[in-house]
Amino acid sequence: MPDAPSQPPRIFRLAAVTGRIRDLLLEVSAKRFWVRAQLVARSAARSGHFYGELLDVDEGGQTVAKMNAVIWRSSLTEIRRTLEQAGATELLEGNREICVLCSVIYHEVHGLSLQIHEVDPTFGEAHIDRNRRLILERLSAEELLDLNGRLPVPAAPLTIGLITAAGSAAANDFLRTIAESPYSFRVILASAAMQGERLEADVLQALDDLSQLPLDLVAIVRGGGSQVDLAWFDNEAVARRIAQMPVPVWVGIGHEIDTGVPDHVAHTSYKTPTAVAEALVQQIAGLDDRLLIAADRLDTLSRRPIELAERTLERSSIGLTQGSRKLLALAESQLATHLSQLRASAFQATFARDSRLSEAAAALRAGTLHRTRDAHSQLIERSQAAARASERSLDRRSMQLASLLKRLRLPRYVHTIDAAASRLAQRTLRLETLKPEHVLRRGYALVRDASGRPVTSIRSLEPGQRLTTTLADGSLVSQVESTAAGPSPTDQPTPPTT
Repeated sequence: MPDAPSQPPRIFRLAAVTGRIRDLLLEVSAKRFWVRAQLVARSAARSGHFYGELLDVDEGGQTVAKMNAVIWRSSLTEIRRTLEQAGATELLEGNREICVLCSVIYHEVHGLSLQIHEVDPTFGEAHIDRNRRLILERLSAEELLDLNGRLPVPAAPLTIGLITAAGSAAANDFLRTIAESPYSFRVILASAAMQGERLEADVLQALDDLSQLPLDLVAIVRGGGSQVDLAWFDNEAVARRIAQMPVPVWVGIGHEIDTGVPDHVAHTSYKTPTAVAEALVQQIAGLDDRLLIAADRLDTLSRRPIELAERTLERSSIGLTQGSRKLLALAESQLATHLSQLRASAFQATFARDSRLSEAAAALRAGTLHRTRDAHSQLIERSQAAARASERSLDRRSMQLASLLKRLRLPRYVHTIDAAASRLAQRTLRLETLKPEHVLRRGYALVRDASGRPVTSIRSLEPGQRLTTTLADGSLVSQVESTAAGPSPTDQPTPPTT
């Protein structure tokens, strides 16, 4: 049986197709319904009509639906009047989430669109802004906006309480930035819902749990999302609990332009979770740099007195040695002078006596023999007496010279040098014990406050203040729980002097 001839395909004109679509949509276009979407405004038309687009965006910022939107001039005037009375004229400026009463319209040339008949001024960002403003006004009246901001941030905030959804992109970004830093952070995660009805209970519970732990800082982070999703954080109970936290709270809720209530009550706010983590790393990096500079200064300050003492000791040793040598040379010169003078005096005395004896002998020879004998006898006696006197004089001179030699002996100056060297050694040992590292090894410690200034009196401390204590082998961070004033250093008894 032969095949039947195939029928040629039916071809429609485009106008017929669009007309058929219009006929099918007649029943739908007669109905009105409310639509929640993000409005994107276009440039104003000369006709006075409003044209734009309605978008539906997921949490990741991806557009999942889009339609053209139009407000005819007749409806636009009434809508603007309604928004102006409600104080929400900015809703039609675009890039805002709104709730509108719409109907479907179809045009053969312009295609499918949504016609907007009404705009709910109490929905979307207008409602969000009003709610946020009222919460901030109440918190400001109770002086809670800057309560947490007045808390001091520890110099080295290494123990961090993290509030975010476990496994979220915000948590991963925060933890990755912390892990890639060269510092040993300890992060305690308190998982909580970041939007929806569970947000208030979860975040409050997380804040209560973390407030019981010895933390340096609490971070609340969340990734990006729509303004409505982020508005879940405009919660008064959460804001009050953040303001009353015992440690600073840093937030990175993830919105780039607008700021929510947590940004106003927290100690510090950042644009993204990664920015919070980077700020923590920079805080420790800044402390690291300051410690390196302080270590260099401490090394310089400790080495300078030692170098000065060594130079002084060296000059004193050289001066003592040279002075002893000069004193010894002077004593030897004085001794030689005295010996020379003694020899000259003895020679002159002996020579004078010999001359007188010779003259007496010549006179006696001219006399009689008797007188000569008598004179000779007297001469002998006088000679012997003179000899004895000369011997006695020489003995006295010798004894004086011996006494002078004893006073000028070298051991006396050697003893002086030894005593001076002993005193120098004792001072050197005392300087050695005053080195900072030796003082720290004996149990002393260097205590600084949060700004790095040394703590010299317990009267400058307050409970809750963070302190950094430097010991011989490292440093530790502590917190003042209480203080007890002791006796003033001026009240201590003065030790007896020797």
